Amino acid sequence: MFDFTHPWYQPLYRRIGVVLVCAILFAMDAWSGNPFWMILFAAATVFTFWTLILTFPPKPKD
Repeated sequence: MFDFTHPWYQPLYRRIGVVLVCAILFAMDAWSGNPFWMILFAAATVFTFWTLILTFPPKPKD
């Protein structure tokens, strides 16, 4: 579904940025009272945090 092994995701700041964007969108929808989008972005935040921060494979050595 998503290719998180793409070289664009190698720098840590980009991975953190993707997670933060999802978290900010979740917070905005929680604050404004949109339950559908809130649940959607909560799931996206958890998924990206798990995939990009916790279980991201280390950069292969050449």
